[in-house]
Amino acid sequence: MQRFKINSIISKIAREKHLNQGKTKKPLWFWIILGLGVFVFIASLVVFLFLVFLIRDLPNVNDFTKLNFAQSTLILDRQGNELYSVHGEENRKVIALQEVSENLVQATLAIEDNQFFEHKGFDLKGIMRAAWTNFTNSGVRSGGSTITQQFIKNTFLTREKTYIRKLKELILAVQLENSFSKEKILEMYINSIPYGSNAYGVESASQTYFAKKAQDLSLAESVVLAALPQAPSYYSPYGQHRFSELNLVLDTDKLKKMHFENEADLLARYPNAVKRGLLGKMITLNSENSIYLRGRADFVLLRMLELGYISDEEKQKAWENLQTIEFRSAKTNIKAPHFVMYVKEELEKKYGKEVIERGGLRVYTTLNPRLQEIAEKELKKQAEWNESKYNANNAALVSIEPKTGQILAMVGSRDYWDDANDGNVNVTLSKRLPGSSFKPISYAAAFLKGYSPATVVFDLETNFGKTYQPKNYDGKYRGPVTVRYAIGNSLNIPAVKLGMLAGIESVYDLAKAMGVDFDREADWYGGALPLGVGEAKPIEMLQAYSVFANNGKKIPFSPFLRVEDAEGNILEAWSQPKGENVLDAQVAYLMTNVLSDAKSRGYGWNKYLQLNGRVNAAKTGTSNKKENEQTLPFDAWTIGFTPQIATAVWVGNNDGSVLKWNASGLMCAGPIWKNYMEEALDGIAEEKFERPKGIKWVKIAKLSGLLPTKWTPDELIVSDIFAEINMPKKYDTTLKVVEIDKVSGKLPTEFTPKGAIEKRAVMNFHALRPYDINWEKPVQEWVKKSAKDYLQKLGVKDILAVIPTEYDDVHTANSALEKPKLEILSPVAFGAVSPPKIGVVTKISSEIGIQKVEFYWDGSLYETVYKYPWRGNLQVSSALEMGSEHEIKVKVYDRVYNTETSTIQVRISGDKEPPHTEIVFPKDQASFEAGSLLVVKTFSYDTKSDIKKVEFYLDDKKVGESIKAPYDYSVI
Repeated sequence: MQRFKINSIISKIAREKHLNQGKTKKPLWFWIILGLGVFVFIASLVVFLFLVFLIRDLPNVNDFTKLNFAQSTLILDRQGNELYSVHGEENRKVIALQEVSENLVQATLAIEDNQFFEHKGFDLKGIMRAAWTNFTNSGVRSGGSTITQQFIKNTFLTREKTYIRKLKELILAVQLENSFSKEKILEMYINSIPYGSNAYGVESASQTYFAKKAQDLSLAESVVLAALPQAPSYYSPYGQHRFSELNLVLDTDKLKKMHFENEADLLARYPNAVKRGLLGKMITLNSENSIYLRGRADFVLLRMLELGYISDEEKQKAWENLQTIEFRSAKTNIKAPHFVMYVKEELEKKYGKEVIERGGLRVYTTLNPRLQEIAEKELKKQAEWNESKYNANNAALVSIEPKTGQILAMVGSRDYWDDANDGNVNVTLSKRLPGSSFKPISYAAAFLKGYSPATVVFDLETNFGKTYQPKNYDGKYRGPVTVRYAIGNSLNIPAVKLGMLAGIESVYDLAKAMGVDFDREADWYGGALPLGVGEAKPIEMLQAYSVFANNGKKIPFSPFLRVEDAEGNILEAWSQPKGENVLDAQVAYLMTNVLSDAKSRGYGWNKYLQLNGRVNAAKTGTSNKKENEQTLPFDAWTIGFTPQIATAVWVGNNDGSVLKWNASGLMCAGPIWKNYMEEALDGIAEEKFERPKGIKWVKIAKLSGLLPTKWTPDELIVSDIFAEINMPKKYDTTLKVVEIDKVSGKLPTEFTPKGAIEKRAVMNFHALRPYDINWEKPVQEWVKKSAKDYLQKLGVKDILAVIPTEYDDVHTANSALEKPKLEILSPVAFGAVSPPKIGVVTKISSEIGIQKVEFYWDGSLYETVYKYPWRGNLQVSSALEMGSEHEIKVKVYDRVYNTETSTIQVRISGDKEPPHTEIVFPKDQASFEAGSLLVVKTFSYDTKSDIKKVEFYLDDKKVGESIKAPYDYSVI
């Protein structure tokens, strides 16, 4: 049959050849076959030559002198002093496989390579799976390595992640499998791999962590060691990830309804809810629900059970032992341990754990040894006091240089080696509640919306809806206060109000832009967000505050100055970051100005927030929670900065337990912050905060922060700084002008004389959100109850607290008829007067009493007299034309501003006229009693002559004389 097919093909070819006789063109299939043949030949030749080249350069797996042994990575401070050797000379002791606990061998096989005794050096399925992962993720990420391959990679090859190195690894793995037994390969592997903490090889690891030989390891201890090689620094029992942790904050009410039975239920609902650690941990979600979060060790144990290495009983017993497992103290020769572990983790993210543990890097960090020593000393000293005084057994500090973002000091806990209190946990990198230290971020968002440090907000008990009714830390309410004062005195009500006015989403977005990484979306926190109810790491809060210090620029933090490889090549070197502008520069400066305003805080705050002899910004924070029907503090903060150094301090308990009632950010964290900052800045010249262009000082009305009006009293006009974005353009509306009766202090009526009506400024306070009854009602209640006392404290006398509601009851229809009586006695109407002194004598009477008398000359007020005998003395010009006529008007006011007016015409006397004498009282034919005052009017028309004397006669008998004005005489 096959021959028939072949003959048929040959016959077909012959026929086609006959038909195409005389043609030279070859058929298409001919060229295709020829091309494929050439391609296969060339490809085979290339592959052959490549393999020859590759194999030629491969090391000899039988020559152990060529092994790529690890080199120590050194972590140094900024001055080159050694902080830590990642492994120094490898702490390694080679032992035979028979000297290793069977538990550890099985645990290692279970988690690393359960097909080890079946494959020939590589796992084809694993390689294909890894290849697909790498392809879909655009790069070499997954290796699919067997134990044999891992040994080759760790000893004979470099750590580079390339397909060439992977191919070399496969070839050498096959060679190794052909050269050594499986047992020998496994023995070499467990004697070479890193377990962290300088421990290389299983014997060293066993001694380091459990102080026992590898052959004596229990099942629980074995699964712990088997879990480490995947990421020794990350899973270190002495590091940040000893236990698995919840990776988000869950709503208790929702949890009660969902009721998670186990971790699987939780992850089904929240896939990223667990941050996996070395060991598992039981966590309480609410009073009715607790679940166990597995650690990597738990997965090793479960894998052993699946593979049949252990029974259910053995697994259960080992799990119970894992819950109480104890590690040997890791107190080694290490400086700044929290910082070192932080640096190690950052290095692993950049270069991979293999490079860090074996690559011989020299890492020059930003750590300032002097500042680190000060930080550790001050923290330890105050922590002892805090424990006895406030029940706070832990503290943390992180300090940076704002302009560069370089980390200068980091102390993650009171004592790194205090296992009982999780001292190895770096709290500067842990989520805690920032409390009031978050407020400046919220207020900055409000500044962006046009509000300012001078904006007046009412600090009054307010219901913000859904029963949310926060209180101030001292339970007091202060009425109208400026934002500047509210920040300086850490008031809660104004913070919530300004946060809502800015928009909670805006506050949330600004905080994220400045460096705070929230666990929840903005609406979950609601109106309470400005009070610091969103968890944040101290280093994140410090990053946010550094934005204020840098006038709105966010400069990322870095612990690295320079990283060199084993040959001295520079892998990376610090350079000044450009940073990212995340906040308006002027707004950032406004907040810095407020946070550095010692006067707005007062001495009680300045005791620990004000540095001696220099300007600095600072803010405290205290988080509280209810316990046994009592609200108590549990997280205490102080964050502050100068242009040169910014520092965040946290005080509390790692387990979140409450502190004593009198604990606070000021009293617990404040002393650490101040003492550290003053020592750190010792010898450094003071530097002022850089003021950006556009910042201006503006005179404003103290009661509103807006432009003053003509009614704003001088004592209520102050100055404050503004950015262009919130420069006041509107005029003060807190004062309303009304007409008031001067006498009664009530609203005028139709009977109120015009002279009794005056315009007065009245307080016209409203909430910043006047349309919201929950905001406006407390303000109006305060105005009625407290506005008068408030004005008295301000020292303002001319402003009414409230608009009167009653009407004038002093001036009535009857009182309008009771006008005062007025008569001008001298000069007489149409009489002559002689400048410059013109006396005016009146006769006035009133049952109510006279308040004042006004004297006018030609319509202009010349004199006002307030006492009896109600005489005027008009000083007029001597240059008035002789004989010219003029008007004298007298206006009298009684005690209730009823008035009467009398007017006469007079003329200026001419020269050489005889003196004029006129008897004013008594009148002709009138009767009078002995001793009565005789009133006369006497003057000379001749301006060049004076009156020498006036003689008085009774029945032609001279009874007396007067030689000086007003020439009156009492009849004898």
